[in-house]
Amino acid sequence: MSKAKKQISQRFLETVELLKKNGQVKTYTEFCQAINVRQQNFNDIKSGRRYVTTGMLQDMAARYPVSLDYIITGKKSPESKQEIVKPVVVTLDQSGQDNIAMVDAKAAAGYLAGHTDPEFFHELPVFNLPDARFRNGTFRCFQVEGDSMNDTIYHNDWVIARYVDDPRNTRDGFVHVIVTNDGIVVKRLFNTLTKNRKLTLVSDNDEFPPYEVHGKDVKEIWYVVAKLSYYLPTKPNDLKEQVEALQASLGKLSDEVRKLKKK
Repeated sequence: MSKAKKQISQRFLETVELLKKNGQVKTYTEFCQAINVRQQNFNDIKSGRRYVTTGMLQDMAARYPVSLDYIITGKKSPESKQEIVKPVVVTLDQSGQDNIAMVDAKAAAGYLAGHTDPEFFHELPVFNLPDARFRNGTFRCFQVEGDSMNDTIYHNDWVIARYVDDPRNTRDGFVHVIVTNDGIVVKRLFNTLTKNRKLTLVSDNDEFPPYEVHGKDVKEIWYVVAKLSYYLPTKPNDLKEQVEALQASLGKLSDEVRKLKKK
């Protein structure tokens, strides 16, 4: 068992180094903050005095596009022969941190032509978030059109997504932004590239059937980590109406009981 734990810990550290190489992790300190682990515990794993825990792996997978299957079993997916993801353009703030560019519905129309053009991104509004997890990778904010993802994401909502530079690092069943030759879509993604070189895209709204896109038609993939929504359900009003209906029913029941007592 200790041999298996050692191998898992080694693959964990290898994955961290890959994240650093890809720019998704800038420092070990930021990585430890992002997965809620003490720096000393991480250092102990590096020195072999401690093994990575299941909780650490789960937190890592929740924040980064990593393959737990590889870390735990050592089984790698074959390399895709299709070059899907191109280098992404980013802008920096005054401190040198990546900005989060906002691509609204209007800008989305020109995104395909401009997604590799720095000038296009200089014209987009940008913002930053203080949470450490938004400093580990390249993020972009996309406005959603249509109701295909109801009841998870609604028309005019915004999704904040992290850039996926390796198609093997997508997460089956999770929401992604997929940029194709036909435009930008927000869907749940199932990766079948190694099987048939295609991605299967699924809507949360059952009225929209799943469909496939070929790997060669995909320009960018982004993993959705958060959303900004204008939709706030009016549950308190619904509850108030239910309470009022219940009170009216109780009133009628009390009247009927009094009538029965008089007989």
